[in-house]
Amino acid sequence: MSHALHQASYDGWRSGRFLAEQFMLLGIVDTHTGRTYHVCGGFPSASGKTNLAMTLSPDALGDRYRVEFYGDDIAWLWVGNDGRLYGMNPENGVFGVAKDTNETTNPAAIDAIRPGSGTIFTNVAHNARTGEVWWEGKTPRPPADTEGWRDWTGRFIFDRTAEEQDDLDRLLSIDTTRWHQEMTHRDEHLAQFPGLPHAIRDIHARITASLDRR
Repeated sequence: MSHALHQASYDGWRSGRFLAEQFMLLGIVDTHTGRTYHVCGGFPSASGKTNLAMTLSPDALGDRYRVEFYGDDIAWLWVGNDGRLYGMNPENGVFGVAKDTNETTNPAAIDAIRPGSGTIFTNVAHNARTGEVWWEGKTPRPPADTEGWRDWTGRFIFDRTAEEQDDLDRLLSIDTTRWHQEMTHRDEHLAQFPGLPHAIRDIHARITASLDRR
């Protein structure tokens, strides 16, 4: 993502040849006419881009229409010599927010991350004893058996000294120390480009300020 969006945003602006956006891409194929309708949509993180990009045809229209996945996270967009808008997914794979992804909201995603699929999970709870992963919204309630569950930092989520079960809220916390390290790296990177638009530096400053208040 660092190259596909962050660095590419600068490269596209500097070259004047393309835009790098946090957009999803999909195609809707009319199997009766052979025509494909291309859809490009921009949404912020954790707002449903992956669910929409991986959507399935409704049962009532499934015999005629087929939905094809192009990309769920980032799109590079440019205007071709013919005046038409083109887009591509620069990433190899799918980058989806786990929170609230389940059999109801995105059955295609749940099927794609089945055991043996080679899926890489980050920032979710893991139980080394059972080999399971869990995130908020995957199941209607947190796991009833709390033994062995750790967050992504390796800390036990269930505090055996507490009187009540921890509801895994720590899954939504952020590691402030690591974010400060990341912002320091970004400071060093941005310093190499004195001609950057002020908007980019303003966003960076706002994130840094919000971390300082935590």
